[in-house]
Amino acid sequence: MDNTTQGALGSKSLCSKCDKCMQKFYDKIKKHGFEVQFEALSNKGFLDERMILKALKRNKGDVLLAEEFLKTAPPKRERREKHHKRDSQEKEKSDSEEKRKHRNRKERSPSKRKEKLDKMMEEIPNFQELNDQLSKLGFDDAKQNFKALKKNERNPEKAASHLQKKQSLQKLQLRESFSKGELKKVFVDCNNCFFIEHSFMKQSIKGNFKLIEEKIATLMKLFQASYESQIEIVLVFDNSSMMTDQALTQQFTDASFKLITSKPQFNNADDALVHLASLENPEALSSVLFVTSDQMLQARLVEKNVNNIMSSKRFFSFIRDNFIGSKTYSAVIDQ
Repeated sequence: MDNTTQGALGSKSLCSKCDKCMQKFYDKIKKHGFEVQFEALSNKGFLDERMILKALKRNKGDVLLAEEFLKTAPPKRERREKHHKRDSQEKEKSDSEEKRKHRNRKERSPSKRKEKLDKMMEEIPNFQELNDQLSKLGFDDAKQNFKALKKNERNPEKAASHLQKKQSLQKLQLRESFSKGELKKVFVDCNNCFFIEHSFMKQSIKGNFKLIEEKIATLMKLFQASYESQIEIVLVFDNSSMMTDQALTQQFTDASFKLITSKPQFNNADDALVHLASLENPEALSSVLFVTSDQMLQARLVEKNVNNIMSSKRFFSFIRDNFIGSKTYSAVIDQ
């Protein structure tokens, strides 16, 4: 064999200066016991030695499988471009990580910390005093304390409650799945579901909230029917448009399927769901699932001893794939 080969898989030079690397390459072939197979594939017109060896190693010396691999292998140019692209991405990632570390080192410098503190005190003159109060409660991150104070009218009690909820969220492990018979009841934060599907977003822009609510209710009815075990469904809305249509509401509601609008009893669906969670028997909460992607609501539910929480997007994807079926699901959301 020549040191340089040409073929359908591209040209390949094992060494442009000497035969030393060729000898090492042949030693590898002998080490794996592929001399006969290597020769057979070479005779079939595959002339990229390295790819032949790779194909044999990947297919444990099976000539037919190796041949199939070589026939479907991308041209050398594509392999090289893919390799260069990967190297480029890794370099960008490395550069980005280095920049992040440099930025963090810079932000941790005394002068930078003082500059940040001065800026915070411009917005909240008594920030130092308020930050000390929060630090005594165990919240030591000045940046997070500042954000919490800004969001909560500079009230340290409200800020502390806000920070406590964020800590609860960090400990929370959202559910990814469930099995048949595991759940007895599902509460759904329906307004939080208005953007889980592209078609819902388009209807939201048009203001067709009644149609979206009807589709959500239809999907939940289909899920309930396919669950093959007694399960109660509770859909909670901020101010339901669908429930103004009595005939439509009666199509869905029964003893095990409830539609609840938070107005006028509650300010919003979040408050209604927290109240409903507080009414549940603590021992029964292990079989009750709350569906919402609202992080602050998740934190409030955790305070009510709720641990079974699933994000809206994940829940509807899961019931589509495991209960309703993609065709039926798509027929509902696209109609």
